[in-house]
Amino acid sequence: MNPFSLHVFAQTEADIPENLRSLASACQVPYDPEKMMDAPAQQPSCVLCFSSRGVMSAEEIAQTLRMIYPTVPMFYVSLDPAEFEKKRLIKNGFNEAFLLPWEKKELARAMEEEMLYTKVPAMRDYRAVKVVDLVPGTELSFDTKIFMPTNNKFLVYAREGETISSEKLQLLESQKQNSLFVHKDSMQDFIKYTVKAFEAIGRSEESATVKEQKLKSGIRELVSDLFVQDTKANTFGRSSVLLNDLQETVRSMVEEVSPGVLKKLDQMIKQESDFYGHLSRVATYATLFAIALKIEYPVDLGLAGLLHDIGLTALPPEAVEVPYEQLSKELKAAYDQHPQLSIDIIRLKRMVVKERVQKAILQHHERLDGTGTPHQLPGRKVSPEAQILALANAFDDLTTLKPDRPPLSPSEALDHLLQLNGGDPTRMAIDVDLIRKIKEIYCSIEG
Repeated sequence: MNPFSLHVFAQTEADIPENLRSLASACQVPYDPEKMMDAPAQQPSCVLCFSSRGVMSAEEIAQTLRMIYPTVPMFYVSLDPAEFEKKRLIKNGFNEAFLLPWEKKELARAMEEEMLYTKVPAMRDYRAVKVVDLVPGTELSFDTKIFMPTNNKFLVYAREGETISSEKLQLLESQKQNSLFVHKDSMQDFIKYTVKAFEAIGRSEESATVKEQKLKSGIRELVSDLFVQDTKANTFGRSSVLLNDLQETVRSMVEEVSPGVLKKLDQMIKQESDFYGHLSRVATYATLFAIALKIEYPVDLGLAGLLHDIGLTALPPEAVEVPYEQLSKELKAAYDQHPQLSIDIIRLKRMVVKERVQKAILQHHERLDGTGTPHQLPGRKVSPEAQILALANAFDDLTTLKPDRPPLSPSEALDHLLQLNGGDPTRMAIDVDLIRKIKEIYCSIEG
């Protein structure tokens, strides 16, 4: 089996972010058409392209390299929002484009996947699906497999034509196995299966697999659109269309009105922390909390979750690369303004968003004692929507995978928030009674 190999293109080593320079030792080639055409003949596993400092346009780079590497995955990496337009980059030949630091985790994940594909070529042909989308007593129209990382092999879980049993699904649940794998050619069969299986039990919504994919890809596309420096009317229209699509995806999540929806928290926690995943998870948590609390507009809370941190994209990269506690006084002040910057971007892009959604976004870092940001509002002026959003934001922070600490369970996260700052509710952005209500509802379905 061929080991993973990488060709890196950059004008100078300084154009490659320091934390990625070790990759460049694989094979670094400057942006010069003749030298690029003389790149090693052996096809690498992957090609990574960094800034060209204006020597060549991104389109020229893509078209030139695609002639050299007709079938190799090619990624473009940019540090400059002004040159970044994802759709244009992909249209001209790149498989994917990443804007740092916002998409650092996405880039790292893409590189890890390419390394895995080198070790396990079959992995490229499979797609993960949610176990919760399988309905007991239904016949599968596709094969499902489990991936075993210990030996990099797929094991058959259930074959096409097999009727899936409750016992078999419960075994997966007991093992905390939330995903299975389906061959990419069978994904349409999987979608048709979920539609038919859901109809048979009176459910009309899309599968959790499709919803999650739509939510993550939709928010990534919307945020990418925010970086486009074009101020033409059609750009504003595009942002509005993307926002409407996302709102419909959030609306599709509101298929239940009972507190039992909080059971879904168990299926979502302990995921890797990343920018787009954070936005989509906070949107989901805010929606679920709103449903459990019988708030009449849970979709608005979900929309606020999707947009609450987009103001971070207007900050200098170092303001989001470094933990808040380690930022300089000036960068902390800049970071503290990101809720206001989120509102500014919404208005700049002429996105139609309800006032309650804007309040939730603007106030989700305020504190009940008036020491929060960006406007130091006293507790009586912090909207209930903002408090639910703040709870969803803090809950995601505590339950995601991070290098400095293990993720908490939903119950542990809620207990932690209740005990925060010695139990003094004025030091929190969230009314303690709100957290207690969510904890009581969650415990009632757990017990």
